[in-house]
Amino acid sequence: MEFEDRIDPGHCAVLVVDIQNDFCHPDGYIGHKFGVDEDANKALAARNQALADAGRKAGAVIVWIRAIYDPEYLPPSMLVKGGSAGNEPRCFQGTWGAELYEVTPGAGDLHIEKHRYSAFSGTSLDALLRHRAIRTTVITGVTTNICVESTLRDAFNLGYHVVVPEDCVAANDPELHAATLKNVATMLGDVTSADKLMERWG
Repeated sequence: MEFEDRIDPGHCAVLVVDIQNDFCHPDGYIGHKFGVDEDANKALAARNQALADAGRKAGAVIVWIRAIYDPEYLPPSMLVKGGSAGNEPRCFQGTWGAELYEVTPGAGDLHIEKHRYSAFSGTSLDALLRHRAIRTTVITGVTTNICVESTLRDAFNLGYHVVVPEDCVAANDPELHAATLKNVATMLGDVTSADKLMERWG
């Protein structure tokens, strides 16, 4: 199947991963701990919004994925590595930090809450996509080398085509961001741009 066929919106789902205040806003968890580039994150959110809107209009399924990291939901492995442990809460259920950042879902979009890095782990995402005859996952969001990569690897191993628009994902570490994109291009799927997808979907 050629790339143009793989990105046919009739069997594509756009999975928008963790575009949330705690990860993107200067007053969120990552902003306080490491600092964020607010202008870059607003631009990232705008590109994700444009891609989601174009995909929806063309007939693709749009899925907004949010991390909910209350300690009661997390395995010891995540708690040990800083997942909402101690005095560093992030993405607690019902908090501002867990809300979507600078994006607005459409009325018919799907929503997934995850308690692991991968959006497929412990969720109904795979069943929802198969019910809709989805064959290709277009995966966007943050962070490229953690939650985005965890999600795309699971998608690949479940048999979905994987497409990553490189201007719709981001990470604090440029080298790790680039390494994920290289892994995708080499072995796991296709790396493209939002413009190329929207041109096809237009």
